[in-house]
Amino acid sequence: MPKDLVTIALRNKEILQKKATPAELSVCRWLDELGLRYIFQRIFLFKTKNKCYVADFYIPYYRYVIEIDGRHHFNESQALKDFQRTLDLLSRRKLKVFRITNDEVLNRPEETKQLLANLFKNPYGRQIRAFKDKPNV
Repeated sequence: MPKDLVTIALRNKEILQKKATPAELSVCRWLDELGLRYIFQRIFLFKTKNKCYVADFYIPYYRYVIEIDGRHHFNESQALKDFQRTLDLLSRRKLKVFRITNDEVLNRPEETKQLLANLFKNPYGRQIRAFKDKPNV
């Protein structure tokens, strides 16, 4: 893995954390309320592809990535990149990927929060609590 790629990934993560969107901050708050351990702006490196990917949220206990898609995700070029990233995470890392839109988070918050709660409820009805990497707010 070239050092340049790692350096760029770390720089991108730092920028993304400092410029967290209102939708991302809402999801941070919801994950906190649910007591879930998560990593905000988690870097995934793919050595064989010489690529890296910064996921919005990673929930290690459930091996889930949550992506919040803004407007730029709806053009054909970006949608294709998102599809490839999802395939990489599914096939190479065996992670599940859950995509929601800014619109769903900001305009239907209760519905979306409940969807996340249902997604991450363990069989005993309790949530998992541990450390979190939070955005710099």
